[in-house]
Amino acid sequence: MEVAIFVDYENVYWGLINQYNFKPQLPHLISLILKELAKDGNLLIKNAYADWERMEFHGAQSTFKKAGVEPAFTLSKKTVKGAVSVWKETADATLMLDAQQIMYERPEIDEFVLVTGDRGCLDLIHRLASRSKRVKICALESAIATELSDAVGADNVISIEKLLGIEPVGPVLPSTPAGSGGKVDWTLVIKNFSKLEERLPFVALKLARDKYGFTQEVINDGITSGIFETHPVTNPGQKYPTTALRLNRTNDTVKKALS
Repeated sequence: MEVAIFVDYENVYWGLINQYNFKPQLPHLISLILKELAKDGNLLIKNAYADWERMEFHGAQSTFKKAGVEPAFTLSKKTVKGAVSVWKETADATLMLDAQQIMYERPEIDEFVLVTGDRGCLDLIHRLASRSKRVKICALESAIATELSDAVGADNVISIEKLLGIEPVGPVLPSTPAGSGGKVDWTLVIKNFSKLEERLPFVALKLARDKYGFTQEVINDGITSGIFETHPVTNPGQKYPTTALRLNRTNDTVKKALS
């Protein structure tokens, strides 16, 4: 079987930092992923995507290259609001475009492996499946969108936590009740969080949970169902960025609650 691998390194890196405060040892991580995927066949195409010029990824480009993985450069843009810096990455979009191009140009590829948990890859998965391609997802259990695991099937999901030997922090599924044991009033949650966003430049996840009463169960449930999104915010004087939470205002539940 001929296999193509596409690694959204920004997704993996920030996932490990934000979920586990764990900076990956890249040579070890690459080795684990390639060894696992080599069980499926010949690793014909191996690409990794990130803005390699960012300080956090210093040296990563050459590490991928030495491991036989082709590093593809993607642009990222920093927006500054006061003392807060927010980065917008394009690694996921470039990865999806490349994967679709290879799907059309390299018909000998039997299996596509997407190393990302980003729900934006769902349409790509459906396109690959329509071409009778086998698709696997390699991602953090704590961050993978449930739509992706549902689309490929549990047998085709590879847990990065298990490869690294760390205990996964699993998200609460949308069907799981909130901490009170009752049904979540998402309209109230969304309206309250929207008011918080109007007052603050950004809403740190820890602050939302510890100060403003949004339980971890509600936060996990909201992230899994696409109501909330997490994003890194540069934290001056700190080694790692702050994990912030925001409403996904393109989500139908959010739009309905705020209409």
